[in-house]
Amino acid sequence: PRNARPEPARMQKPRERPNVREQPVRVKEVIIEKRVVKKGPGFLEGLFGGLLKLLDFILKAGAKIVTALIIKPAVSFFKYLTKKPVRLVVFLVLLLALYVILVNWALVQGALDALRFG
Repeated sequence: PRNARPEPARMQKPRERPNVREQPVRVKEVIIEKRVVKKGPGFLEGLFGGLLKLLDFILKAGAKIVTALIIKPAVSFFKYLTKKPVRLVVFLVLLLALYVILVNWALVQGALDALRFG
């Protein structure tokens, strides 16, 4: 039968350890004493650490202000423009007109002065 247990004579015997001599080994122990002098944080480290925290706070607050005042309104305005293509075309025409007026401001100023009758 296939699943029968092997006979005890056929079973492998556990390996025996070969003859090994155990000899004591000398270990040399060297202890080096170092004196650690711990210094507290210096005055300048505290000062620069405080300035660094202040700078971090200013940058984070500035980023939040820029996001709230410029980026979010710009994104919502862009969404408003892209809902209808006509709004986008009108906005681009107005932007182009504003650019032409700013570039030719000397001519526009002369025309405005000519319109004044006083």
